[in-house]
Amino acid sequence: MSAVEAAAVRSGEAQSGAAEAIHVENLHKKFGELHVLKGVSLSARD
Repeated sequence: MSAVEAAAVRSGEAQSGAAEAIHVENLHKKFGELHVLKGVSLSARD
C-alpha cells in the first residue's frame, strides 16, 4: 500500500469515495471562563 492509499484509508476516503469538505481536529472554544468545546474533532464529506 502506498503512502497516499494509507492516508485515504485513515481518512475514510477509500471507503466512501468522497473527499472531506471539512476536517477539524482538537477544537477548543472558550467564552470567558466557560470552556464550551474541549478537543472536538469532526469531518464532513461533500
